[in-house]
Amino acid sequence: MSIEGLTFTITGTLGVDRVKVHDLIREHGGIVRPNVTKKNDYLVVGEAPGARKVKKALAYGIRIISGYEFGKMFPEYRELSELEWASKIDPTAVDEI
Repeated sequence: MSIEGLTFTITGTLGVDRVKVHDLIREHGGIVRPNVTKKNDYLVVGEAPGARKVKKALAYGIRIISGYEFGKMFPEYRELSELEWASKIDPTAVDEI
């Protein structure tokens, strides 16, 4: 899957260094934004995500994925695809946030 031109925001703890995740996105032509906007393509949620970011993403219809799902976007990076991600959140269970 190509992420060229896709916009990502990260929230919560992913179990890997956030700078490494940002670098990975940029190396593959993606864009990293600190906040959720209508221009986002993905919100990647880890453990203890920011409730405001999740609610905005839901309101804007942005795809919410777990850290594990994010890692699967990069199968050539064994560390990320096999890492036991800290993210266990169900993006549809917004009442828990």
